[in-house]
Amino acid sequence: MARRRQSKQELTPYQKKLLDPRWQKKRLEIFQRDGWRCQSCGDTQSTLHVHHRWYERDCQPWEHDPEALVTLCATCHQDETEDRPYFENYLLETLRKIGFLAREVSFIAYAFRRFNPSLFGGDMTLMLAWAIETESAMQQVGEQYIKHHPR
Repeated sequence: MARRRQSKQELTPYQKKLLDPRWQKKRLEIFQRDGWRCQSCGDTQSTLHVHHRWYERDCQPWEHDPEALVTLCATCHQDETEDRPYFENYLLETLRKIGFLAREVSFIAYAFRRFNPSLFGGDMTLMLAWAIETESAMQQVGEQYIKHHPR
């Protein structure tokens, strides 16, 4: 069964913001930057969306830094939106089960904020693999841990 299009009166306040010309301009810039290609699966034929990787409080959709935005096809965008809470919970549950304490989880988050995903073409999986497999990266993580969490 096809979905009925919402009339403008039925749009949420956020959906109305996405009609703003400033957002339309920003999304075109992101599509251009990403080569008009889904950054998850590489699709160039399906409808493309610009996904906010994260939101900043009190920031309009078009005011986010380009690093917070990524081009996804409609399917990947829906999957990301629906699956993310599950996988975030799964990650935290896994960290708990293998014995990570809260302060250790906070350190991991801090360490990853220092990495620049653009050095890896924006591919977070490559960044994570490099960080885990590279002795110098792990040494940096260890040094930062000792610096910020002295015993």
